[in-house]
Amino acid sequence: MPAYSGPICSLCCSLETRCRDCCKPQARVSSQARTLLARTLPDWAIRPLNSDVGRYLGVLLLFGGLIGGVLSLVYFQISLDSEIPKAALRSALWSVFFILTIIAE
Repeated sequence: MPAYSGPICSLCCSLETRCRDCCKPQARVSSQARTLLARTLPDWAIRPLNSDVGRYLGVLLLFGGLIGGVLSLVYFQISLDSEIPKAALRSALWSVFFILTIIAE
C-alpha cells in the first residue's frame, strides 16, 4: 500500500524518505534473508537469529569471512615466493586478521 493516496512517479518515490518503501515491504535485504532462512531452517532456529544478537553475529560472521578470505588470498599469493618464511607470514596475517575484525565490529 503506497504511503500517499495518489499516484507517484518512480523518481519521486526513490527520492522520498518518509515512505520507507511501504509499497514494497519485501524489497529489503533483511526481509529477503529472513524469507530464505524461513524456507531452509525450522522456526526454533530462526527465532534467535532474528534478535539483535543474532543480527550482530551474522554481520560479524560476514565481515570476518570477507576479511579472512582476502587475507587467505594474500597468504597464498605471497607464499608462492620461497624466500619468505611461512611461519612469520602466517603469524603476521593472523595478527592483521584479528585487528581488522576488531575494527570491523
